[in-house]
Amino acid sequence: MLPEMNETQPTRNESAARPKQPKAVRQLDILGTSEVSKVLGVERPRIGRWIKRGVMPPTAARLDATPVWYRRDIEKMRPWVEANRRNREREPV
Repeated sequence: MLPEMNETQPTRNESAARPKQPKAVRQLDILGTSEVSKVLGVERPRIGRWIKRGVMPPTAARLDATPVWYRRDIEKMRPWVEANRRNREREPV
């Protein structure tokens, strides 16, 4: 006869399948191109153009083929981005 299972208690298979979660997850202040584009409010291809033009700050590291930056360096770019943002709204024709 099988023992009764408590619904709140995971089965052996369920507990083995779930990785243990750390109690506190520290957010890393490292951003890739996708995160940089979100923080600065620009499209991702623009980040690639800025890299080629030398506008971006030095990278913190390179993960495979992806450059990453420290968040603090990207935050310093915000005033420059806002000052150089073109008016994207078109006037009615």
